[in-house]
Amino acid sequence: MTGGGGFVPGRGPGIEHLAAWLGARFGAGRPVETPAPAWLAAALAESRSVVLLLLDGVGMRQLADHSPAGALAQARVATLRSVFPSSTGPAITALASGLPPHRHGNPGWFAWHPGLGRVVRTLPSDLRGEPTGPVDPEGLWRWAPLTASMDVPAVSLQPEAISDSAFSRYAYRGARRIGYQGLDDLHDRIVEAVDGAQGGFVYAYAPQFDTAAHRHGCRHPEPGQVLAGFEDLFGRLGESLRRHDALLLATADHGFVDIAPECQLALEDHPSLAALLARPLVGEPRVAFAEPLPGALEEFVGRATEALGHAMEIRPVAELAAAGWFGAGEADPAFLAHAGSVALVGREGWSLADSVPGEKPHCFIGMHGGITEDEMLVPLAAVRRGAPVRPGTPPGAA
Repeated sequence: MTGGGGFVPGRGPGIEHLAAWLGARFGAGRPVETPAPAWLAAALAESRSVVLLLLDGVGMRQLADHSPAGALAQARVATLRSVFPSSTGPAITALASGLPPHRHGNPGWFAWHPGLGRVVRTLPSDLRGEPTGPVDPEGLWRWAPLTASMDVPAVSLQPEAISDSAFSRYAYRGARRIGYQGLDDLHDRIVEAVDGAQGGFVYAYAPQFDTAAHRHGCRHPEPGQVLAGFEDLFGRLGESLRRHDALLLATADHGFVDIAPECQLALEDHPSLAALLARPLVGEPRVAFAEPLPGALEEFVGRATEALGHAMEIRPVAELAAAGWFGAGEADPAFLAHAGSVALVGREGWSLADSVPGEKPHCFIGMHGGITEDEMLVPLAAVRRGAPVRPGTPPGAA
């Protein structure tokens, strides 16, 4: 899977590095193994405030497809890679913690909760198939939020529906959590947050492109219209923050691919495989994690390779961890427990999902989580004092 257009995860500067650099700038004293590029280090040092605008799902391919010459493209200073799996749960957690997945422990939208013996939805913080109440994140995660140890005021801006969710309270502990309605409101609240601080960190999350791309497909005009709104927001913020000593950064958690309905495989169509599993799949349809019954690992891998090998690459999770796909160094045992023993990594154009009682079937066209460049590569745009930051240009000259 590392050839044929596939991207090798874990190599080069990633979004978790960006989060760690921002944390280090504001005193979240975690060792940063990969130093920030000189231009970013200088811009951070000269800026009292930093705004990180996270545009969910707007990868490099999506930017090229919908807005190749817009404000974001004009201000792009770097290409970062997402984490693996390249999906919102692992990526949002990486941005909140400054850690890669094998350290923060979140393998995807679904994860195994050893304490409860159940599959949970990681961001909604509830049980899979029973979305009736929160599962306490304190009982699942062990990572510390960057905002909890920053030495400046921190603000988290998210849509009102999730701004004070159980996950948000955990992930942005120490920050002032504020909900917003619409992109105009988000603009005003970002400016207010910068105005009201003598320096600080503002995290602003915009999930609207992701929602539209899942429903319509990532090349559909609907997500393109959403991205046009993001372009307007980014351009307006650059102007509104011109007179502030603030650095405006915009990036994404992952990109997207479209999966044709006939290539969206269902585990229920392979009952002999499902019978070998100890629990439902976790992770994502583009990268599913499986835990075979005791003694059934070899049989499951063999049967899965035979039945699904045309669509999914079947790999031991420990092997991928050792190869650095989830991050450099040894994996935290908690990550392996949350994921499982076997990874089913979607080949280009394929996905795999199962279902549990009480769960509504998804009808997504756009998906993410895999290792294609369209899913893994995301832009980083930077504006300071009304102008794009240019590597090699002193920040004060912008």
